[in-house]
Parts: sequence; C-alpha cells; structure tokens
Amino acid sequence: MNDKKAFEQLFRDNYARLYQFANRMVNDPEACRDIVSEAFAQAYPKMDAMEDSRRLAFLYTLVRNKCVDHVRHEVAQQKYASLMERAYAEDPDELSAIISEQDELLKQAGEVMQEMTPKTRLILERCYLQRKKYREVAEELGISNSAVRKHIVAALKKLRERMAKKSE
Repeated sequence: MNDKKAFEQLFRDNYARLYQFANRMVNDPEACRDIVSEAFAQAYPKMDAMEDSRRLAFLYTLVRNKCVDHVRHEVAQQKYASLMERAYAEDPDELSAIISEQDELLKQAGEVMQEMTPKTRLILERCYLQRKKYREVAEELGISNSAVRKHIVAALKKLRERMAKKSE
C-alpha cells in the first residue's frame, strides 16, 4: 500500500468498527484506542504485500490478538495482586519470603540465560520477552521456524534443569 492516502482512508473507514470490536473484548476505552492504533501501525508496513480484500481481515485479526494479549496481561496482574494481598493478610513475613523466592528465581533464570549462546538467548528474548511468534523471529534472523523451535526447546530444557537442581 504505497499510497499513504489509501491507508489513511482505510484507517478512517474502519477505525470506529475496530474500536467497537476491541471494546467488546476489553471494555476499556483507553486500552481499545491503544490496541487499534497499534494494530494499524503494525499493519502499515505489511499492507503492500497484501491483497485489498485481505487487509480488513488482517486488521481484525491483529486487534483480536492484541485484545487477547491485553486480557491475559490483566488476568496475570490480578492474580499477582491477589497473591500478594493474601500473603500480606495472612503473614507479613510470608510476603517477604515470596518476594525473596521470586527474586532468587529471576536471578537463576538470568544466570542460565548468560550461559546460553548469544543466538539462543536472542531467540528466547524475542519469543518470550517481546512476545514474537516463531515465524516472526525466523524471518528476522533468516532461519527456519524449526530452528527457532530447537533453540527454544534447548533454552527451556536448560532452565528446567537448573531450577530442578536448585530446588533439590
């Protein structure tokens, strides 16, 4: 979609519909605006290679996936807050123990990551920290999807082994 005006028209024609679509899942006006705007920003560079008839479906898919990610994030935050409230309500010392345990786990994970090859570490960071799909990482690095998967399997195996040794 080399024509910037055509993309702007696509934006004007569909922003409100995509916003309403997002709002049915997220029900947070500010988050919905961010989600739809991010979807358009992510879609823009890919529109040139896409047929006109597929563009709107692609945008709906992006918005849906971003809404699911947003809801997952919210659920995780609520679970963590609930855990902290329970721990604090039951025993303030337990809260310190939980935080110390979490810090130790993060430290161990960081140590294991430093032991990985730079490529494996990069792939793990992109897939888990940046939440990119294997396909996206494979395209960025010029490798196959199965190579990305092999790096992830190896990295997770190392993490599991280290955590199992520390808990013994």
